[in-house]
Amino acid sequence: MEYLIRFQNTGTDTAFKVLIVDVLPPELDLASIRPGASSHPYTYGVTPEGWLTFTFDDIMLPDSNVNEPASHGFVRFRASQVPGLGHGDVIANTALIYFDFNAPIQTNTYRHRIGQVNPWTLVGTEPPVFQQKTRVKVVPNPLTDSALLQVEGIEPGPLNLVLTDVSGKVLRQQTTQGTGFEFQRDELNPGLYFFQIDRNGERVGSGKLMVR
Repeated sequence: MEYLIRFQNTGTDTAFKVLIVDVLPPELDLASIRPGASSHPYTYGVTPEGWLTFTFDDIMLPDSNVNEPASHGFVRFRASQVPGLGHGDVIANTALIYFDFNAPIQTNTYRHRIGQVNPWTLVGTEPPVFQQKTRVKVVPNPLTDSALLQVEGIEPGPLNLVLTDVSGKVLRQQTTQGTGFEFQRDELNPGLYFFQIDRNGERVGSGKLMVR
């Protein structure tokens, strides 16, 4: 998938710095990010929270009242989906744009729906999404020593949790009987991790986990 983020200086003075922050949705693989073309030189980074940043230092972007054609800018990047997404899953992505020291401007939310409904059954694929509407609540997140991962909207029963790093490497698997997990940090280093929770081969939830 390729994203295009556009911005324009509609203020009343030249913008000396533009910062774009994209809080990447959990359905996209952080390790797969590839920065692309842009209207101006930039530096790219990833925060400890797993957010993408594109920094345009000394951009000297004129305001639209002075020079409308030159008041525009853009940046592109590519990202791959994480494994296990099902047909009909929606990837929603939004970015924040900072002009100098002003409050951020939020872009529109782009929603990408995966696949389409087919009149046949797929076999040998990743586990299907659990049909019941569920939500995973993580408290606290970021965590220091431990956290509670609670699956809301589901009856108690067997659950399996898989934790991976940003490269997709499986670091931990944990099982429980109920609707949640008591997650201990143990040997995990500070950083961003991803989790997936399954029941009987069906995914009931997924998300990000930050370790301080």
